[in-house]
Amino acid sequence: MEPSFVDREDELAELTRLALHGYYPVLYLYGPEGCGKTRLLKELALRLSREDHIAIYIDAQSTRRPIDTIQAPRKSSRP
Repeated sequence: MEPSFVDREDELAELTRLALHGYYPVLYLYGPEGCGKTRLLKELALRLSREDHIAIYIDAQSTRRPIDTIQAPRKSSRP
């Protein structure tokens, strides 16, 4: 079950702003275990994809099959 998204609206707004203004270099997020880094990135990908942007989240630490580590829109709404 996915944890709830809480207390990260400011960070999400800043990451969204960067993404929507064409800022695409690799960003390094750090913080103590369990502080919400992964949930923040998943929420960013979800919200961007809802706004008709392509957003992909890859869990690089997963031990699952590589194809199962990618979270991306399954169906494009683009023509």
